[in-house]
Amino acid sequence: MAEYTKDTRFSWGWVVGGAALIWVLQFFAGLFMIMVGMHEIAAAGIALGAYLGGGFVIGWWSEGRTILEAGLATLLVIFIELGRGHAALGRLSPGELLFIYGIPFVAAIIGAWIGERVQGNVIRTSDD
Repeated sequence: MAEYTKDTRFSWGWVVGGAALIWVLQFFAGLFMIMVGMHEIAAAGIALGAYLGGGFVIGWWSEGRTILEAGLATLLVIFIELGRGHAALGRLSPGELLFIYGIPFVAAIIGAWIGERVQGNVIRTSDD
């Protein structure tokens, strides 16, 4: 097995790909919640899991600056969601917006941190 130190370069590919992953996870979580008809607290937990899981995958598979990439990917998803819900933004206070979008951001960062810890500092590959 060959070992090498992780590459710490920033990757826009992981930002865009991670944003797509988080959005798809969030979309399917929303479909699941609609189909099952969940209580709001359980639904919030599942939606939060989409951000946590997406951040984890970015942290686990990306060699680069995983926490920064996951944070930017989450911000991209949040901006997309803010654009989609533009009409409803006028009814929400700044505190509600911070709660609705700040907690998923933190969840994605925590997921990326955990994923980075799972990945470790050295990459091992099999020599073919």
